[in-house]
Amino acid sequence: MREDIMAAADDGPELEHNWPGLVADRDTVRYDHDAFNGVVAALRSALTGLSSGEGSLSDVEFHSVTVNTLVNAIERIDEWEGGARFADALKKSHEALTAIYSELDRVADTAVELIGASAASYKQANEANER
Repeated sequence: MREDIMAAADDGPELEHNWPGLVADRDTVRYDHDAFNGVVAALRSALTGLSSGEGSLSDVEFHSVTVNTLVNAIERIDEWEGGARFADALKKSHEALTAIYSELDRVADTAVELIGASAASYKQANEANER
């Protein structure tokens, strides 16, 4: 076996001994936790539109009334075969959009929290590497 390659314990892929970042002292590994915190702040700022204002989840939910009014009006039109299908598609697409927005708001918040937790973890790693 080559010296710069080591076998994985579980017979998985072989790992290079000199892979950058594996040995903190040798590779002078330093994690920029401030940069991660900057990403968190930027994401929070960019994602505020998901929770309030025009285009937010509450805005989409508010327009459910408009969608339902339109669907009811379309369904009352006699002899328009495509109208019933259009009303059904409109109603289902609005329900799907609302569900997606709900999930996006929750998942985006979780992602931002995880990046923030990573920043704290990287700060601890820096402190440990400097000892």
